This record gives sequence, structure tokens and C-alpha cells, in this order.
Amino acid sequence: MALTPSTGLLNLAEKTVLILGSEGYGRMELGKALAQTRERRVRMASELPLEPDPDRQQIDFIVFYIPAHLPGALSKMRESLCHLDSGYYLGRCALALVADDPTPISGGSGARIDCGSADYLEVLKDARKLADSLDMPIVQGSVADSDAITGLVSSILHLSHSIETTLLLSVLR
Repeated sequence: MALTPSTGLLNLAEKTVLILGSEGYGRMELGKALAQTRERRVRMASELPLEPDPDRQQIDFIVFYIPAHLPGALSKMRESLCHLDSGYYLGRCALALVADDPTPISGGSGARIDCGSADYLEVLKDARKLADSLDMPIVQGSVADSDAITGLVSSILHLSHSIETTLLLSVLR
């Protein structure tokens, strides 16, 4: 069953954001930072579809968390899109492409991909192509430290505020 957006008025003070993407420290820290802003509720999942839950709050905005260094992360997002109602493509979701994730991998340090590298540029090109086909915005950033996370959260909030304004204006018409 597809995840569908709310058809009623949003409670702007209590928006629920779903962060979809691979588990890791970066996704967790991004979720914590988003939850600390303006009464936001944050849910996290690796992929869609979500398990049925009659008590689940309506999902108002979806962030596809894509670590560029993780092979297959974009493919996983494509698979999840099949379980998403087309109503989310109208300003209710965004792709967050991150160049790093400080999650230790195999006992080493966190993973990072150089933003100027051919690998990153290839992932960015593929992400842009997919996002353009769905009219979905992309934010790029880092989750390496609190300042970087704050910048990424700011970009995501700017997009989610845009949908609040758009939805409010469409309801008032």
C-alpha cells in the first residue's frame, strides 16, 4: 500500500518528517537536529513500505537521506518511490545528498567521498536526473559535525516551510 499525504489542513506546529535512508550515525544526528526545531516529530525508516500502524501520525514531509559514499543508496531510494503516493512529489519531499557519514565502517573511521571526485559527481548526476524527473529538490551537505548538520537542517526546513506556505495558500483559495 502506498504512503499517502494528508488531505486535510496541516498542523504547522507539529509537522511529522520521515527520514528515509540507510541506518547510521549521520541519519540519526540529522533526525535529532530536525526534532529539536519547532515542535517537529521525526520518524526514521530504511525504506518504504512502512509497516502498517494505525497509531502512526500522518507523514507531512519526507527526506530521502542518501550518503553518496554508499553504493546502492540511490537504487534503494528508487525502490521506495514505488510505494509513495504521487501527492508527495508536489513539494512534500526532498533528497538530501551527503558526502560523508561519520559512522565507523569495519572498525575504521567514518566514510567520506570527496565532493569533487568523479564518484561523487556521478552520484550527483544520477540523483539530479532522478530528482528532476520527479520535480523533487535536492539539498547537498555534510553530517560530519554539528555546524554541517545545522546547515543541512536549515536547507531542509526551508523546503518544508515552502510546502507549508503552498498548502496554506491552496486551502485558502
